[in-house]
Amino acid sequence: MRRTGFPITLPAVVLCLAAACGKGPDQAPDRVSVSFEALPPAITKSLSSEAEDRVETLDLLVFRARDGMLDAHARTSASLRVASAVTAGIPLRWYVIANAPAAALDGYASEAEFLAGETFLGESASLTMHASGAGIFSPGENRSIQGILLHRYACKVSLAELSVRWLGAFAQSPPCTLDRVALVNVRGSCPWSGTPTAAAEDLWYNPSRIDPQDAAVQELLAWEGPVTIPGPDPFPLDIPLFALPNPSSGDGRGGSGAWSPRRTRLCLQLTIDGIPNWYSADLPPMDGNRHYRVTHLVIDGPGSEHPDDELVRTQISFRLQVQDWEDSWNDLSFE
Repeated sequence: MRRTGFPITLPAVVLCLAAACGKGPDQAPDRVSVSFEALPPAITKSLSSEAEDRVETLDLLVFRARDGMLDAHARTSASLRVASAVTAGIPLRWYVIANAPAAALDGYASEAEFLAGETFLGESASLTMHASGAGIFSPGENRSIQGILLHRYACKVSLAELSVRWLGAFAQSPPCTLDRVALVNVRGSCPWSGTPTAAAEDLWYNPSRIDPQDAAVQELLAWEGPVTIPGPDPFPLDIPLFALPNPSSGDGRGGSGAWSPRRTRLCLQLTIDGIPNWYSADLPPMDGNRHYRVTHLVIDGPGSEHPDDELVRTQISFRLQVQDWEDSWNDLSFE
């Protein structure tokens, strides 16, 4: 699927090897100023709030392709432009990171160290984003590159609406509340490279259970009610949650032995006639900068005691819409 980012125009970058010539052994290589500039992020859907697209800081890291060593690092805040002097006439690889915490990108001496470093869920008020590229920049002429496509490291998971159709099976509908919606089996970090991992030793949140979290993480992983569900008809919700990508397709469940990496699940707790019930919706292996939207979620029977337990009957069905965060929908149904 075509990946989307923020729509920005990209002019050609002049590439030149001239600076590699004519330098004596004791002469420092030429440096040239290069700036990277982004337009204000576009919001193409009402589902995308300002906080999801806001750029508060930009970090630029430039590495020499030949030996992978750091060539330049610059940071700016309250601006969509970041610039630095870089070595002219040699192949370089650059990375622009948005909304990283202060000093989070300091201390990386090489590209390998940087790519192995991690961003963490909830570590900044706005979502971290990334872009990268390569080039050889000509000496003697400052360059401005206005072609940055920023991609969020995080995924968005939202619950659009809920139907507790089971309430219609009673002669008189019992009281029903939606008490909590949460994500379980969530990756808590992602490499700066943007390539997610799913190893047992990685940082995981809510491994087949709901754990207490720091407020910044809790706000992303869980929604708290209660909201009264008046009957079996569809009830609109539009609850957004956020996680870092989890590529695991493991099908392990709570109570099935030692915990192992498994797919992220959207879990709902409902209290029906005074009895708590948990229901879970499996998510596929997750990529960054994607939106997983659960729609037409229907409850047809009693739930389980714990959030990640397997349901013994067909008590839940739903549709899953998967898209790049600001792209058109692809529908999947799970019944």
